[in-house]
Amino acid sequence: MNSHVKYVITIPSIDIPGHISIHDLILLGSNDDCYQQLKKANTFLAKYLDSFRSPFSTKINPSIVVRDENLGKVNSDHLVSFRNAIAVSSVIYSRMRSCLLQRATGCTGTDLFDFHPVSVSNDGNDFSVKTASTIGMDNRIDEFKGQTTLSEPYPESIRFESDEELTLSLLNLIEKKYNKIKDKEFRNRVIRSTGMVYYALRAPFTQLGNKTDFGVAMCLWVSAFEIIAYHYKTGADVNSNDVSSLIQSIPWQNSRLRKTNRVGVYGKSNKLKRKSKTTLPVQIYRRLYHTRNMYLHGNPIPKNNYEFKTRKNWGNLFFQVPVLFRCVLMHLLKTKGCIPATQDTTLQNNYETVLLMTKSPQKT
Repeated sequence: MNSHVKYVITIPSIDIPGHISIHDLILLGSNDDCYQQLKKANTFLAKYLDSFRSPFSTKINPSIVVRDENLGKVNSDHLVSFRNAIAVSSVIYSRMRSCLLQRATGCTGTDLFDFHPVSVSNDGNDFSVKTASTIGMDNRIDEFKGQTTLSEPYPESIRFESDEELTLSLLNLIEKKYNKIKDKEFRNRVIRSTGMVYYALRAPFTQLGNKTDFGVAMCLWVSAFEIIAYHYKTGADVNSNDVSSLIQSIPWQNSRLRKTNRVGVYGKSNKLKRKSKTTLPVQIYRRLYHTRNMYLHGNPIPKNNYEFKTRKNWGNLFFQVPVLFRCVLMHLLKTKGCIPATQDTTLQNNYETVLLMTKSPQKT
């Protein structure tokens, strides 16, 4: 182990297999050799990491972020971008597989990747308090019990899985050195957009759960799409037509996603466009956009419907929207040379299959 590797922060609800890294940050799972050596070298850190429990007192092995201590102070924005890239890739992939397999699988929400608000101090002999609610706990070190996210009562059952192509592409973008202003702007808006997606993908029913939970997530998704579609060159405000044009420009593998045979989804004031035809991916975005408008603008929401109106040949936005975003994002990352040299066409086909599905997964 590199003697200069130093613990940074804890992600308690996920225990990843192995490690994921960029040039100055490494996310380690509990089975990684470096992880275990860090615990052996610091008894306080070991006690801290071994203290984490589920709501039912089951021992949890958290993941940790480490870095070379010679690199100086950690940039918090960089740390969060690193976390978001991994979390978003994992949850979108899990949601796609859940839809295809007709059962819940993998990471259910980005809440699982939240940083723990209490960390080990730099000298390794105390706690570093991150929130006002935990101030004063330093006198009760021996009684400390690390907590996991409230959204998942059984974090020990979570099996980390991820879209490795999307993860690698996002991490390539984060650490790539750009000289051109337009390239830097592109990176910034992708990072900003994935930050929005991180909140859109949080567990939707952490409280009682109702249409508002769903509506809030849909509103955040529209912002995520608009951020990556923004034209910095022209400086013009982005609108739904800009996002629709971007979606339509994607070279979809399945010919059914390229056909202009779907009814357009527009407001009552736009009677002309309501009669026009569009592609299925654009129709999905238009459904999202219209749903967002209902929740934000105060329009009436039909009883018992999360969307403003459902139809038998429409799928579930809960699954289709994250998949659509992934396809749009990968298309843009490809234009900047950030994606792996060899792509898995089967993986892309799986995502496209979810866009074509008209039935929601059944609980098993």
